[in-house]
Amino acid sequence: MMLINYLYGVCKRMPKWLYHKSIANILSIGLSRRDMDDIDSKLDGMVRTYRHDFWKYDEAALKEAVTQVYASYGVNGVKYCLLHILLDTFQENLVSEMTRETSAAKIMRNIAHENAFKTAISTVEYYREYIHGYDVIFEQFLSEVKSRQEEIMRIIRESPEVKACVRGAEKLKEMSKKAREIAIKYIGTGYDLPFYTNLILELWSDDKRGAMTKEEWAGKVLAEYKEEKLKGLRKDVAEKKYRNLVNIANSLGYVK
Repeated sequence: MMLINYLYGVCKRMPKWLYHKSIANILSIGLSRRDMDDIDSKLDGMVRTYRHDFWKYDEAALKEAVTQVYASYGVNGVKYCLLHILLDTFQENLVSEMTRETSAAKIMRNIAHENAFKTAISTVEYYREYIHGYDVIFEQFLSEVKSRQEEIMRIIRESPEVKACVRGAEKLKEMSKKAREIAIKYIGTGYDLPFYTNLILELWSDDKRGAMTKEEWAGKVLAEYKEEKLKGLRKDVAEKKYRNLVNIANSLGYVK
């Protein structure tokens, strides 16, 4: 779960608007930079009405947003909405395909970008079923994207941000391996392994810790575990697990 959350967090900070605009230019989507910023803001949940990436789970909200964009920016506005969805989906799936450790994924690594792009196209086609009245625009957009597919894939695949995301995921895998090696010393059953592993990864999360000292950060993390993750357990079990959490934090130098 920590790896999934990490990838999600990093992908939210990936190429995004910069590459959206450059690829919009390649597809001759005639909008000003300000117009594109407005649409990106809406789809990324920076407008109060919407949450981040709401289009992934709320088709009704997406339909409403597309209707608003069409009213303000016409055909090019709708195409830019679809481009935002396509590129976000492509980027996230590309990183996932490049970092999965299954045998099949490793064998298919050299065509990971093609598989990720197919998934992105399928996602746009899926939303077409929920957003009625824009069939012609969908057709035009998909045709234009497919005609420049190789160029689009290359731009995103070779972007420094995507490469950094893949490196970050690989680093986290190594961290997860080390965390499991530490956690296994404290587990009572196999079911406890993810519990202690996640705590260690949480402690090691310097991005979240920010300016806090290690001790301050450990206090915050341990308090959250005690109040949320140990809640509802039998008292003796909760106390034992909490002691283990404190011992782990101590062994890692987060508690004096």
